Amino acid sequence: MPRRYPPEKIATCIYELIEAGLLTRASEADPMTAHYWELSALSFHSKSRHPGLPATRSHNTAPVATPRSHNALLLDRPESGQERDFVDVLESRHSWRSWPKRTIARKTFSNLLWMSARNRDLAGAGVDDGCVNRPYPSGGSAYSLELYPVIAPRAVESIVAGVYRYLPESHGLELLSTAATHYLPFLEAAGRSASAEPPPVVLVVTSRFARQGEVYGDLAYSLVLKEVGALFQTLYLVAEYLELAPCALGGGTPDDLHSSLCETTHVAEPVVGEFIVGPR
Repeated sequence: MPRRYPPEKIATCIYELIEAGLLTRASEADPMTAHYWELSALSFHSKSRHPGLPATRSHNTAPVATPRSHNALLLDRPESGQERDFVDVLESRHSWRSWPKRTIARKTFSNLLWMSARNRDLAGAGVDDGCVNRPYPSGGSAYSLELYPVIAPRAVESIVAGVYRYLPESHGLELLSTAATHYLPFLEAAGRSASAEPPPVVLVVTSRFARQGEVYGDLAYSLVLKEVGALFQTLYLVAEYLELAPCALGGGTPDDLHSSLCETTHVAEPVVGEFIVGPR
């Protein structure tokens, strides 16, 4: 027999569809179509603005990614002294989709990661609450994002081509693969996404989703996307400051290959962003 729902539950569902703009009178113009919304996008927007949060919140207990190898390539920390007017950096920021055939200095590439995505040590400033803190904001300081630099041959000084994972706690790179069959698909897909040649470097951004999900429930995915936006703007400004040529992408990562290399799944660690970088 077909399942029967109580009338009050059906009425509630209908009311929520009307409130979300998904259900309208047949005689009225469809506002969703008039404003070029897709059903899934509008539904997500409505749900993320009025989420059902957990009754209680605890500190993040979801695991963070840990290195699979102790042979990390440690990067240098930047030296103070380089100065550039911040207004000039803001006004000059824009996307680049072409690069000269020139190698990025290792120090410059190291500075990009350090200034954009490292775990900041706040103990020296009298702040040490055990939480992760990075140069960009994250909802509830969950910091679920992971960066995977994919580097082309001769793209970065003294760093071999391959797929790496950035280690924000130690400011280093963990090598995942140097096989061309692994790194080339990422670079080629990024180039297609940008309507350009394969870039020197693509930063693949993933989310250890449980770190947001266990705390924020229905709101988690929208917070992850906002965190990606905050990271992208930070990368853009730092890249401009360092006189690199960056560009954020709307897609282009071979997800299955990434999951295989990182021994994870689309659910546990989905790809949520791509960002390409080259020299000027």
